[in-house]
Amino acid sequence: MAAGTKKAFGYIEKAQPTSSSPYSGAAGTEGQQQPEAVETEGLLNILASDTYSRVEQTTFIDVDFSEVAAIGTKLIGPVIPDNAIILGAYMEVITAVVGAGASISMGIETAIDLQAVAAVAGAPWSTTGFKALSALAAQPSAATSFIKCTAARQLTVVTSAAVLTAGRFGVYVKWMPGL
Repeated sequence: MAAGTKKAFGYIEKAQPTSSSPYSGAAGTEGQQQPEAVETEGLLNILASDTYSRVEQTTFIDVDFSEVAAIGTKLIGPVIPDNAIILGAYMEVITAVVGAGASISMGIETAIDLQAVAAVAGAPWSTTGFKALSALAAQPSAATSFIKCTAARQLTVVTSAAVLTAGRFGVYVKWMPGL
């Protein structure tokens, strides 16, 4: 890489001296050594390696009642990879879920590991705002509260007892790649 060239975070940027730079030939700078170019390509290779790529990620799933209105099991949203370790899950109810006598459960590995079956007339579905889901949020440091995916998974939403007529919620699943 040529002197004066910086490579950082996957892009190359030419370092350009400015008239205010002490290295632009201003009086009294003749004996100063110009700083070396920043080379982070090795760091990028380390970060891209399997050993250092276990970075926490968040998958967001926007769920409108029309997607889960009918009674039954639905798979929704992006795929979380095989062997992923689910670290936590949160939900934001944007519009209260409505369905006379309806219940909903949610999960990743099972149909209830994020939210056990709960009537939409009560918590967490009947009021708007953020809600922690399952023991993952309540006990984030307890190893037994993590979920390990045994296959590539999507959010599983189970609607039971009655159809939904309104509601919208977002689910945030925090995870990292596992072995």
